[in-house]
Order: sequence, then structure tokens, then C-alpha cells
Amino acid sequence: MSFLQNASIKTKILSSLIPLCLVGMGAAGVMAVSYNNTDAQYSNYINTDALAATYVARATTSMITLPYTAYQLTIYDESEAAHEKIRDDYEKAKADLVSRLAKAVELMPENQVKVDEFRSKAQNIIELIDKALVVDRGGEAAGAQKLLKQVDPMIEVWRDELRQYNTAQQKALQDSSRALSDNTKLIIAKSIAGIFLTFLIGIAAAILVATRGITGPIARLHARMTALAGGDTTSAIDGVERKDEIGDMAKAVLVFQENALERLRLEQETEANRSMSEKERIEREKQKAREAADV
Repeated sequence: MSFLQNASIKTKILSSLIPLCLVGMGAAGVMAVSYNNTDAQYSNYINTDALAATYVARATTSMITLPYTAYQLTIYDESEAAHEKIRDDYEKAKADLVSRLAKAVELMPENQVKVDEFRSKAQNIIELIDKALVVDRGGEAAGAQKLLKQVDPMIEVWRDELRQYNTAQQKALQDSSRALSDNTKLIIAKSIAGIFLTFLIGIAAAILVATRGITGPIARLHARMTALAGGDTTSAIDGVERKDEIGDMAKAVLVFQENALERLRLEQETEANRSMSEKERIEREKQKAREAADV
């Protein structure tokens, strides 16, 4: 209790306000850091996992484009204007397929083994289609179509496996998204609960400091001053031993009490002297009466 008795009122007030302010700023800082981490996780989720899944899904489109454009190349004659555009589309589909799977591995290296399997099978399909196109350019359209027919079931198997992979990845992404959302909600709930509890404790401490260190002693001192004004000069004055402003006020009241006691002492002494003078006068008159009787 020495702090409540000896620290100044200003110090007591600041000791209540400053911790609350620091707690508020600290809580705000913790929440900001938590939200920043969550935002970083969301950004990473969008920029890596989700984007990688998109690249893998788009690789399917490129794969389907390959046999379609290949069949077109076997139908259109090289002298036709459309043939060159179809050739460009075919080459672009091949490049996109390889590029998209490579980008998916760059974004999610942990899936490299599985994606490399798709890349290897895709490369086998591409080589078989290229072989068919070479055969077609050699004038053997039937042989080219025979090779392309072998490609169709390979693409179907590849597409089904890739679809299963994408489904599993989407489920994992959904689970990650839900986990991030749940974590954000938990952070918000914990932050609010922590701030509420901390402020509750701070307010309770502030009330304790205010009541026991400021308002309580002042109320007792006020009651003692009122009693002193009413003539009570015997009761003890609470807080004289304190070293704060309330202690200074108590010492001032003690001076008033001592002055009141001194005034009462002087009044009693004056009354005693007055009574003594009256007794002496009466005694002198009695003495004069006796002397007169003797005469």
C-alpha cells in the first residue's frame, strides 16, 4: 500500500491510464500482425496454390486442342490458307501444355512428382502426334490416322487422371481456405476477448487505485474536517503519515486541530483566571467585613 499512500495523485492517475493505453496499443499491434499474417497466407494461397491449379486445369484445354488440330492438319492441304493457321495453333497448344505444367511445378514444388508424371505422358502423346503428322506429310494419310487413333485413348486416360488430380487439389484448396477463414475468425474472437479482459482488469485496477488511493482518503479527510468544524478535537486524523497531496492536506488539518486545541486551552485558562480573580475579590470583601466588625 506504500504506493497508494506515498505516490502523488498525478502518478496514481497516470499509473492507471498509461497501462490501459499501452494495452490498447499492444492489442492493436497484435491484431494488425495477425491480420497481416492471415492476409499474407491468403495472398500466397491465391498467388500459388489457386494459380497452380488453374495452370493444371488449362493444360487440359491444351491437350484437347492437340488431336483436334492434328486431325485438321491431316484434312487440310498444305496449299490451303487455313493450314498455316492450324499449324500455328497446334504448335502453340504444344508449347502451352508444357509451359503450363512447368509453371504449376514452379508454384507448387511439392507436387512436382505427380505433375512430372503428367508431363511425361503428355510428351509421349505429343511425340506420337508429331509422328502421325510426319507420316501424313509423307502421303500416308491412312497411316497417320491409324496413329492418331492410338492417341485418343491415351488422351482420355491422361485427362481422367488429371481430372482426379484437379479434384483432389480443389478439395485441398477448399480445406485450406476454410482453415484460413476459421483461423481469422479465431484471431478476431481471441483479440476481442483479450482486449475486453485486459481492459476489464485495467479498469478494476484503476478503480482500486482511485478509491483506495484518492477518493477514499479524501472522503475520510472531509468527514474529519467536518467533525473538527463541529468541535470534535479529539479524534485522530487519518492520512497524516502519507507522503502525497492527501498527506499534506491531512497535516494541514492537523494544524487546524492543534490550533483548535490551543484555543480551547487558552479559553479554559482565561476562564480559570477569571474564576480566580472573582474568588480573590470575594475573599478581600470578606476580609474587609471582618476588619470592620472588629473596629
